[in-house]
Amino acid sequence: MKLIDDLNNDLPLSAHPLGFESDFTPQALIEAVCTKRGQVSVAGPEVCVREFDSDITDYLVQSKAVFPWRNWVCFHTQMFALVLNGKPCEIVPRALGAPSHIGG
Repeated sequence: MKLIDDLNNDLPLSAHPLGFESDFTPQALIEAVCTKRGQVSVAGPEVCVREFDSDITDYLVQSKAVFPWRNWVCFHTQMFALVLNGKPCEIVPRALGAPSHIGG
């Protein structure tokens, strides 16, 4: 359809070569928000679990197995820290499309 093709050709995102790395990396976005808020960017654990429906996180919060990650700078989600098999991890509930790796 010509109208859709014309619109897609005018969008900057459409012109981004698919083989190139994104400028919008999780760490770059976190650092930008921290700068805007006057916070220090703190790297979290290497593993971040995104949990879409939050059933697991709600249970972990209720049982006090996790605690809020205070340096999480997202406006729309929360992040919790936990230890799995002796390794520090983060979990982000209710997060469709959240990064699967943040930190380090």
